[in-house]
Amino acid sequence: MVRWDNIPAQMYITDTELNATQATEIAQLDFINSINERSDYIPDDDEHPEEFRAVHTAQLDNMTTEEPPQSSLLPRSFAQSLTNASRVVPRLMLAPDPNAPYWKKMLSAPPPIPGGPFLATNNYPPYLADDTGGVGTTIYILDNGFDTGIPDLRQTPGGRRVNTHVIPNQITLPPQLLIPTPGKPEGRADPASIGGPGNHGTIMACLAGGERMGVAPRADLYLFKVKGIDKSRWARDQTKLNEMTTLLQEFLDWCTARKIPVVVAAGNLDFRVANTDGNLPQSLSQATDSMIIVGAVDAQGLVINEQLPDPSGLVDLYSPGRDITTPIGNGDVLTASGTSQANAIVVCNLFLYSNSH
Repeated sequence: MVRWDNIPAQMYITDTELNATQATEIAQLDFINSINERSDYIPDDDEHPEEFRAVHTAQLDNMTTEEPPQSSLLPRSFAQSLTNASRVVPRLMLAPDPNAPYWKKMLSAPPPIPGGPFLATNNYPPYLADDTGGVGTTIYILDNGFDTGIPDLRQTPGGRRVNTHVIPNQITLPPQLLIPTPGKPEGRADPASIGGPGNHGTIMACLAGGERMGVAPRADLYLFKVKGIDKSRWARDQTKLNEMTTLLQEFLDWCTARKIPVVVAAGNLDFRVANTDGNLPQSLSQATDSMIIVGAVDAQGLVINEQLPDPSGLVDLYSPGRDITTPIGNGDVLTASGTSQANAIVVCNLFLYSNSH
């Protein structure tokens, strides 16, 4: 019998049956050496139906033949030679952070043991993340303004980029909202600057790529202010709604053709729509496009009450969205709940996963 840890490769074992087309497509991937069928293999009851065995980069400089520690949380990741180094992405794990907010701990926590207690804020293990910090990833955030003066959204000299773009109010708002009034030359709209009018955009950017609290603190940020008035609707009549629907569909098709994930919140309870499929662009979702719709859960993994019902099953995945505390500028912080927070927290993970595939 050969020890798994002595095999100089990464392996994926599954008892899921692949058809000929699937096997051919997988074999063509440049990082696949071979696909081997074991027709006589019958898994034991104690075995997992799917298992991944990978060489751990942190161990490449510390060769050993000792028996690895037995733990349900740590991979058996000992290597014998440096010949594996070219096959492994050079990432190391940062030190565990026991003081991270619960939602970060939730991201890296292992699934609960079947039949065991659910994980909660008082028993989540420390937050684990690799040392890349999302470097090399670009996150585009379209929202209602950003406070780029706070530490989380500052440009790092010689490091990550934080670029801003303001879409003119004349493009995004109807003329009646832009009629000048005393003291308000822009009418009801906010001045054409990256800041304001609300703090929603600031919260999203801090969670996704904030330098201090973000999931991807070293990712490049492109912050687009696309609305110059707080809580404005994109379209107030059917003609404008049809135009907006066409534009959003064209944008989604463009992103899908280029394999760019479009990450969208499922939406919170609102007097204007009854379900997730009543919102745009969520209602355009198709199984073949690159839109990913994110719902929100609390610390126990239960869907939050604020989320819109999803009778059509459009939500693709869930992320922490209950009681998320973020900076909002001027030294203030805000604790709030919603699918927007869940969307921002998971967005960089999805980009990294997509880029690796």
